[in-house]
Amino acid sequence: MLLIACGIDANDKVLPLAWALVPIENEIWWTWFLEYLKHSIPVLSLENHIFISDREKGMANAVSTVFDKSIHLHCCQHIADNLQQRYGNKVRP
Repeated sequence: MLLIACGIDANDKVLPLAWALVPIENEIWWTWFLEYLKHSIPVLSLENHIFISDREKGMANAVSTVFDKSIHLHCCQHIADNLQQRYGNKVRP
C-alpha cells in the first residue's frame, strides 16, 4: 500500500511531501507515517492544518493522535462516488 502526503505549492499545484510503502492501510501504519511526517516537517505541529482523505482505514484517528491541532476531512469526490456505487444515487450533478 502506498501512503502519500501532498500539499499545495505557491503555483497552486499539488506537491508530494512524503510517501511510504506499507504492508496494509490501517490506523497503525497511518500513525507511523504521520509521526515521521511530523518529525520531517516540524512546522506541521505548530499550525492548524487540514488533512483530506478518501474515508479509508484509520487515517482520521491517526491525524487526531499525531496532529492534535489539525482536523481530518473527507474528500467530496469520494463521498459522491461511494453514494453512487452503494445506492445508485447520482449526486455529482
